[in-house]
Amino acid sequence: MSRYEKYFNITVKREVYEELKKLADAHGLSVPDFLALVVKTYNLIETLNKTINLLGSSQYITGKILGGENVSHNIKTNVSSVSDVSSSSQDSKKKGDACEWLNQEKIINEGEIVGKYPQDSRDRFFKKWKEVCKAVVIEGSKERSAVLPEVWEEFLKKISSVNSDKETDVKKVLDKNEYKLFKWLKEEGLLVFSVVEKKWMFIQ
Repeated sequence: MSRYEKYFNITVKREVYEELKKLADAHGLSVPDFLALVVKTYNLIETLNKTINLLGSSQYITGKILGGENVSHNIKTNVSSVSDVSSSSQDSKKKGDACEWLNQEKIINEGEIVGKYPQDSRDRFFKKWKEVCKAVVIEGSKERSAVLPEVWEEFLKKISSVNSDKETDVKKVLDKNEYKLFKWLKEEGLLVFSVVEKKWMFIQ
């Protein structure tokens, strides 16, 4: 048996292949090796779900993965329509890893992802961050923010020690992520400085 008899060609739309290549490059793999990793790592249903999100509509997969072979194979995939291939692939990467995503970012303001994900996807994220990841989800006047509980507690502790309304004084106490949260809370009208008590107050 030749080394290629165990392989078959798959042809995909250019945009689908480009999305696959981006995912493969992100893992330092070739497209065939990346697909092999997916098959080995995920069970059949998870793989099908990711494929559905990636393809986005009913179509024939007809593009080559391995070059130089004469074996061809057409696969007809019946899936429901999805609005955007690019957002679907990004969504699929983040949905299953929402807690890890938040752990890496520590604070995620809705305005930072509004251009990448539609409303229903953002709603799912914040629901999972609150109920599954046990994050602190703050409802602002215009948008939401998800914060790791330990980051939130440390932020409240630090900001309560600041007795000045000058941002230069605030910056001395907070780290980069905490200052980002400080700015967001102020913009959303949830953090005000009391001139009477000389301290910052969180408005729930």
